[in-house]
Amino acid sequence: MNKNNFRILVCLIIAATIISQSFEGLVFAQQNTTQENAAQQNEPQQGSKLQKEINKAVNRLVGFGIASGKDDGQYHPEQNITRAEFAKMIVNALDIYVDINVDKLNFTDVDAKDWSAPYIYIASSSGFIKGYEDNTFKPNENITFAQACAIALRSIGYKDEVLQGDWPNNFIVKASELRIIDGIVMENDVAVNRGQVALIIDRLLNQKMLIPSFPKGKFREAEDIILEDRLGIFKFEDSYVLSKEVISEKDYVNIRMNIDGEEEKKRYKYVPEVSDILLAGNKLDVYINDEETIIYAENSKGENNGESGEDGKYGNSFIENGYEEAPVGQIKINGMDDFIDIDKDCKIYIDNEEVKKKNHKRYLKNGQFGVFRTEDGKLIYANILQWDSENYYVKAIDIKEKTIDYIGMDKRTNGKIELNKDDENYKFYLVNGADRTEIKFEELAKGDIINITDNQENKDIKMILAFRNVVKGKFDKLYGGYNGRNIKITLKEDPSKEYNLAEEFIYSYKNGEKIYNGERDDYNATNYLKDFYEENVSLYLDYKGDIAYIEGNFNLEIDSYGVLVRYGDAVRGEIQIYNKDGKRKVYAFEDSSEYERLKDDIPEGSIIKYSIGKSKKLRDLDPNIYESIILTSETSTIKAGDDFGEDFVTIEGDKYEVDSDTIYFDYTDHNPYNVKKIDWERLQDKKVIGDVEVIYANDDDKLKLLVIWDDMDKIQEKTEVGYVENIYRLGHEYYADIVRHGSSEVKQYTLHEGQYNIYPGRLILFKINTDNELELMEDEEFQFISDEIDGMDGDTITIDGEEYRIRDDSIILVGNKMKSRGSLDKGDRVDVYINDPKAVIISSPDYRDYKLEEGTLMEIDTSREESLTIEVDGDLEEYQLEEYIDYIYEGKYIQIENDKKSVTEFLEDILEEEALKNGEYKIKFAVNRDTGEIYRAWIY
Repeated sequence: MNKNNFRILVCLIIAATIISQSFEGLVFAQQNTTQENAAQQNEPQQGSKLQKEINKAVNRLVGFGIASGKDDGQYHPEQNITRAEFAKMIVNALDIYVDINVDKLNFTDVDAKDWSAPYIYIASSSGFIKGYEDNTFKPNENITFAQACAIALRSIGYKDEVLQGDWPNNFIVKASELRIIDGIVMENDVAVNRGQVALIIDRLLNQKMLIPSFPKGKFREAEDIILEDRLGIFKFEDSYVLSKEVISEKDYVNIRMNIDGEEEKKRYKYVPEVSDILLAGNKLDVYINDEETIIYAENSKGENNGESGEDGKYGNSFIENGYEEAPVGQIKINGMDDFIDIDKDCKIYIDNEEVKKKNHKRYLKNGQFGVFRTEDGKLIYANILQWDSENYYVKAIDIKEKTIDYIGMDKRTNGKIELNKDDENYKFYLVNGADRTEIKFEELAKGDIINITDNQENKDIKMILAFRNVVKGKFDKLYGGYNGRNIKITLKEDPSKEYNLAEEFIYSYKNGEKIYNGERDDYNATNYLKDFYEENVSLYLDYKGDIAYIEGNFNLEIDSYGVLVRYGDAVRGEIQIYNKDGKRKVYAFEDSSEYERLKDDIPEGSIIKYSIGKSKKLRDLDPNIYESIILTSETSTIKAGDDFGEDFVTIEGDKYEVDSDTIYFDYTDHNPYNVKKIDWERLQDKKVIGDVEVIYANDDDKLKLLVIWDDMDKIQEKTEVGYVENIYRLGHEYYADIVRHGSSEVKQYTLHEGQYNIYPGRLILFKINTDNELELMEDEEFQFISDEIDGMDGDTITIDGEEYRIRDDSIILVGNKMKSRGSLDKGDRVDVYINDPKAVIISSPDYRDYKLEEGTLMEIDTSREESLTIEVDGDLEEYQLEEYIDYIYEGKYIQIENDKKSVTEFLEDILEEEALKNGEYKIKFAVNRDTGEIYRAWIY
């Protein structure tokens, strides 16, 4: 066999080729569940050994360019095949040149313009296939078993005159002798399906052509099989994939193969469709064309490159016991019963790059993950993946933005992989046992544990391997963790199955709402995991099968901060803590000896980091007590000019992010009994006009606690603008529901004492004081306007001849509903707060049930039946007032200083009595059409 005399193969480009990482080759012959067109005699064969052979045959023919799929990209082996389709496959199998320009055919039912005409012409003129006596070909008729056998044999030289006997039995007998119909049992006139035809043609390629010889009438076999002779494709069995590489921007694979009895290492190009099976360590049969290109590959006989065995390939496995650990010089691979030696000719690759023998022991260490192959109880090959990042828990996938939000096991690192922005390119694989299947980014899922490799194949490509192994059950036991032993967990469903805890892991008590980090060697590991006892949990396993993440479904208060107010009962081990909710509460320790340990060293008033277990008691503090305590002497400084941001604080020049879990205290009184809880709103976006002394706790760049120790007055109050949706009283406290500028949400605030001048529908300027109360403010930087809109032009509004720009973040309310700027129109009467000179918030009260009048205010009745007497068009009218009448005087709301007087009494106080009698006060007012009561009045 001369492998240098290859013929050129004109490959058919197959759309939608399907790659399978199960290493069954290019799985194209996927089964369609519909078997309507399959012959009834063939039904028992589906899913059998024969069906597997059919699938492999289809894959090979697709790879060789002989067969192709239907319009949906599937081959559909269960469907029947027409005479025209079969003619095309036979012509392709023999690599016969096809001239698409056919002038004339002898068949009356085949038009020269039909797609099948060139193939029918070649097949019929070559004597492979015959027509019918009426000069028809019947191209759309299904081909029968007998016809398929005859056409196949004729195409390789077994003409009718060569075979003795009657048609079709003579062809079927010969086909049986050549074993091209093994396993196919059916009646001669039954339609054969596409899968059976693929198997027949695939077997045909391994036959030799029968060619005429001398003397005349004699025949002999060709030297080479049809696959080699006609297609120029050569099969090399039991070839080992060593590595891939890129040379001059072209992809190559290095293979160890047997050529004419000699083992050689060769480098070949390969088509993209076979890339995923050409994985280092795979033992394959490869098919190479005359262009030195691998066009198809499949598992070698008896190999399943996804399964493990004592002698064979260990896919997606890891080293349990490294080379330099006892017994030194041997290793143990996960899944093996015994230790093994390293073969003297062992090849080891790191990320597909071969390493020198002297460095073998450096890489054969605990935890190394990859593909391992053994023979005769020795390691002969390893391709190890080096992790760039290990054990990331996938928190969320954003398909549109192509991002992966993850949590790392190392100090609960939150991060994001941005596929559209990162310099690296990624390939994604789902690991399931020994199988590794390439998937799309969209197929990643929340809860996957992912590892990211270093760059592969000398390219800027990284592999992201997803491990989707989750075990659910009721937490049973937790043991180990002493003298360096692993911590193990069992579930009640199968107490005999033990799960090791990973060296670094994360855990959540409440469905991932809050995730904490842990270390297996930490003294407290068993302490903070014991609360999972008897709870339903999900264990997320990493590539070693160790627990990377434990998730429960119950609530606990973990790693909170408070102020140690006082020591209580020593017998019960009680202390009082001012907690994150702003309450002083007494807690007892689960272990009362912790009380004494704390009291011996820590003064009252200190900041304490604590956790509450399922027992509702305090868990043990850190063995180093000062890891759980911050003394009030440990102060730092927020420097003047380091203003608070939208979601960050700068302390001593370092920037820390805040979130909804950050705790804030006002401790400026330096008395633990007078500590106050404050909200982030009190600090957010505030200017720092002088140094502020603080105490804080952080976790990397996340701020966990901020205590203002001194100089709260150096944090400048910020004027807020809001709309009052409602006010109410509960007990002695007044409350208001406010829509703040910058937020569309309604929020409840407690009103500062004496703040009674807040009415529903008003716009207000306010601040949040250190008691977290709403306190009204005056600010000259803000201008209040209540008037009609003269005109609207895009984002510009004109009122009383002045133009104001509507900001992008302006709040616009019509009635009490949030609206867009397009809802405003000329003539609308609005209340507006203006700043620099932009409209910050605009309220357009709903006047649909009111009519607007104008007149002269003549008299104010402050009796129980409050009323105003107004002269309108020369007539005096007395108007009753609605409960929450609102007055605007000299461009401001009339302010109410206490709840002893009505708003009308305040109006009487501020207006001059003589001017009122003389009719000097003009009034515009909105009067209810039904009740005649005044709702709002503008006095000037």
